[in-house]
Amino acid sequence: MFYVKRNKLMFKTKSISNYVKSLKRFLLHLQLLMHFTASVSARATELSTLTYCNSITSAQRTLLFNKFTCLFMLRLRYTKNFVNTEQEAFAVKYLCTAVSHITALYIVLVLSFKHFIKVEFFN
Repeated sequence: MFYVKRNKLMFKTKSISNYVKSLKRFLLHLQLLMHFTASVSARATELSTLTYCNSITSAQRTLLFNKFTCLFMLRLRYTKNFVNTEQEAFAVKYLCTAVSHITALYIVLVLSFKHFIKVEFFN
């Protein structure tokens, strides 16, 4: 994926491209695991917009870590009855131990490496 040339880190473009494609496939599989193991709705807007940290555009995280159970929780917003009640409803679902572990590894290891590649390769 990368190599050192004259004390400078060099990237292999094809390898980076393949890695990014494989990450997209992995995320789809992770979303399926979340759907099947946590009884999460299969609507694309709910799973594809999971936020694991607060940001300027999204003040509310939807993927939370419960330190007492060591499991991730999904906080999903539902708007089915919003027209009638004018209130948003939320459903909280826990990911099973194995999927929580995979999610933690993805956030800690893969996303940090992906960020490194983005900074070094695309800037």
